[in-house]
Amino acid sequence: MVSKLTPGQSIEVQFQSSGCFHYAKHHLKIIPQGDGYLATGTSPQTSSPRQPKNERAKASKLHDIRLTQSDAVKLDRLFEFYRHVRAGGCTTSDTISLQVKSGTKTVSQATFKDETCDTYDRPELLTIPKLVSRMQTNP
Repeated sequence: MVSKLTPGQSIEVQFQSSGCFHYAKHHLKIIPQGDGYLATGTSPQTSSPRQPKNERAKASKLHDIRLTQSDAVKLDRLFEFYRHVRAGGCTTSDTISLQVKSGTKTVSQATFKDETCDTYDRPELLTIPKLVSRMQTNP
């Protein structure tokens, strides 16, 4: 999916994760650029239930980062994993909405819910939290 993007196309990702001790929401956009990709985005809200409301993080712009072909393949594997998720069993619930656009026109969209926690320790995947972490630390 990501590795198949052509100039003028983009993927918009809405990611929401909630569990016993966290809540996070991220909006990302991935576009082809040169021989790689550009990832941009914001984190509208991140919090922990134990934080007082006035101390919870507010919306913040993430740093734009460059993604490699390898990153694109790992994101493709992640989205393929989401397409086949059937069971849960984890207290963390991730909801992922994808929109593939050509210019401003949406050409495909899908929404997935993952309650397996099976993506977090798999090096062959680039999870949205790992991507966001890179975007928070790389100026």
